Amino acid sequence: MNGFLLELADLPKQGHYATTPASLFWLMQISHCQVLEFLPAKTLKSFDGLDLTQPSRVKRETAAGIWRRMQEGKWTFASKFRMQGNSPPNHSDGIVVVDRWGNVAAVTHSINTTLWGDTALFVGGISIPDAAAFQQAAIQGAGAGKRLPDPMCPLIVLKDGKPVLASSVIGGGLHQKTLQVLTSVFDFGMDPEAAVEQPAFLLPAFSAGPPVAQVERGKFDGKLLETARVLGQQVWEISSQEAGAFRGYWVGVQIAPKSNLRRGIGTRQGPLPSVAEGY
Repeated sequence: MNGFLLELADLPKQGHYATTPASLFWLMQISHCQVLEFLPAKTLKSFDGLDLTQPSRVKRETAAGIWRRMQEGKWTFASKFRMQGNSPPNHSDGIVVVDRWGNVAAVTHSINTTLWGDTALFVGGISIPDAAAFQQAAIQGAGAGKRLPDPMCPLIVLKDGKPVLASSVIGGGLHQKTLQVLTSVFDFGMDPEAAVEQPAFLLPAFSAGPPVAQVERGKFDGKLLETARVLGQQVWEISSQEAGAFRGYWVGVQIAPKSNLRRGIGTRQGPLPSVAEGY
């Protein structure tokens, strides 16, 4: 049966499982079918709507039925396959679009709440976020019935009146990441792909005194950080797991002024890595 499933999966078309996530996913799902060997025979006569007794498991049509259920996420021993870039949204999104005429849009979509939300609800497509979980001061400052300040920072950079870079960013360290990418590109002449991969400091830890800078452990040279401390900046090194809530995840499109060439760039690290698409 596994041989028929491998034939249906057609893994060579996608790539070797050691280097291709989709191939690895499907091979793992197919391997889970081994559990059928340990189920009672009477259970296998009608399992997920299929006859999975031993004589039936050597039939191509049985494998086809299992494969169809796997793809639909309805097979008991399989996970629902999520197409990268087309998954149901479960977090904030930064989107940058440039059309063939050169029109540019930079958008950030977010319910602006604690990481993944604590009590946020959607009613008829309208978000009712739990902003009061961490924005009490801003709510008090805005007053009853008033809109909260928008902390998002999508932007479009113009040169001689024409867009040369557009970006959007999500995550706790969205402002810090944007600032670091922009200075790397415009002050140090880096291309955006190199800029977005540079070590980045994170959302600071706020206290009664000056904010304490936070960096992911191992990203910056230790002597560099120690010198920054000597200069007066407090710096904490935190683990990669702790850093997740404090990172900024940046996406952007660079537009070459002369050739009009567009390059999509984005943070590779994160819950869902950024995706660049063109047509």
